[in-house]
Amino acid sequence: MTGSVRYVPKLKSREEIEYMLDWIFRDLVPADDRSLDYAREYARGGAAVCRWILGRDHASPVTGKVLNRPVTCNDVRHEGYEAQVAMANGGYPAVRPPRPPLSMNFLNGVDDWASWATGSQGVSLPDGWPFDQGPPLPPIR
Repeated sequence: MTGSVRYVPKLKSREEIEYMLDWIFRDLVPADDRSLDYAREYARGGAAVCRWILGRDHASPVTGKVLNRPVTCNDVRHEGYEAQVAMANGGYPAVRPPRPPLSMNFLNGVDDWASWATGSQGVSLPDGWPFDQGPPLPPIR
């Protein structure tokens, strides 16, 4: 039997997501640095994805969906896609009823952390990452 191994994305562990959420606020954007509003918005988007996955926020960060069940890998991937759609629409999520626009930096943070949380590159791991990084990701074709 010949063939290729199919890459199946899966959600990062709860411990990894909690570690990353803590790192976002501890190291990514120091609380005393007010000059980095763009970075603060980016970090806020990443934190929103992490909190939603962990069940700390009930509504998804871009579409505002309430699932009433645990968030799955596909839910997170879809929310990352919706962040890209909103960026293409000038910050407006493509939902009904319409929602107010979100900042591009927030949406970029949502997209990047959604990619990371579902096994894609997304963001760089912090120094001292205590978890196994697993095998290298398959090449993009």
